Amino acid sequence: MNHAQRLALALGVVFALTPRIGVAQLVDVRAINFGIGGGVSAPLSATHDAYKTGFNGNAFVRLDLGRLPWALRADFSYQNFELQDGRIPAAAAPGGGTGTLLAGLGMAQFYLRAGNLRPYLMAGAGVYSVRTAYDAETLAAQSETRIGARGGAGVLLTFGSLLLYAEGGIDQIVSRPGAPVSEAIRAVPLTIGVVF
Repeated sequence: MNHAQRLALALGVVFALTPRIGVAQLVDVRAINFGIGGGVSAPLSATHDAYKTGFNGNAFVRLDLGRLPWALRADFSYQNFELQDGRIPAAAAPGGGTGTLLAGLGMAQFYLRAGNLRPYLMAGAGVYSVRTAYDAETLAAQSETRIGARGGAGVLLTFGSLLLYAEGGIDQIVSRPGAPVSEAIRAVPLTIGVVF
C-alpha cells in the first residue's frame, strides 16, 4: 500500500468515525431570537357574537435551550376586531366600535423534529388588556385586565439565513370575577412572520 492509499484510508476512517453535523446543528444556532409577524384573528363560540374576524400583530423573544428540543418565549400580542352590530349601543349609532386584546404571555415551545422544517407545539399564560371603544365620542371606552392562556402549534422554516414562522393558537381569556362564564373570550390568531 503506497503513501496515497494509506492517506486515503486514514481519511476514510476519520470521516467514518467523526460524528456528522446535522442540519439542525447548522440552522438557528443563536440562543436568543426575536420574531415579528401578523395575520388574521377569528373569534370562537360566544365571542363571535361580539367580534367580527379581525387582525393581529405578534412579537416575541425566544430562548432556545441548547440541544434540548425546548425553547422559552416572551410573547407580546395585539388583536383588533370590529364589533358585531348587535353589540353597538343605540347611543353609538350609526357608528361602530372595536374590541382590542393586548397580551403579554410567558410561553414554552417544544420542537417535534429538527432540520430546515421544524414543527412545534406551544403553550403559556399571561395577562390580557381587553378594551372596547366606540366611534361615538359620547361613549367612553371600556378597558379591563384579565388573565388568560394560549396553546397552539406552528412551524419554523429555514431558507439559508432566512427564518420564517407560521403558527396558530387558541386564546382563552377568563371572564370578569362574578361575571358569567359566557363572557370568557376565545379567539384563534393565525400568524406568519420572520425570526431574527
